[in-house]
Amino acid sequence: MSDRTRDPLRKGVEGHHETLAEAKSIMTDLILTELTVGLQFANFARNSFLTKSYSAGRRQQDMAMRAHEAVVHFLPKSAPTSEQTTIEKQLGELKTAIRT
Repeated sequence: MSDRTRDPLRKGVEGHHETLAEAKSIMTDLILTELTVGLQFANFARNSFLTKSYSAGRRQQDMAMRAHEAVVHFLPKSAPTSEQTTIEKQLGELKTAIRT
């Protein structure tokens, strides 16, 4: 294979790697956002239960559980590196907040 033939292939592979890295970065941002939203819903649910607004509390708790499920679903598809510790910590906090 000549250099002229390899060049477009090499550029295509490099472009693919850049696109994949960008997609994984977006996935990590999505996961962090879902965790933030889930923790907020869990806090809303706790406050609703404390004020005896059980219907609202259950809806908010359901939204927190959905955020948790989304993170668990997308986490294996992402490649968080420096954010891994933050994600694991917040995921644990969210799981605990949903139970309480």
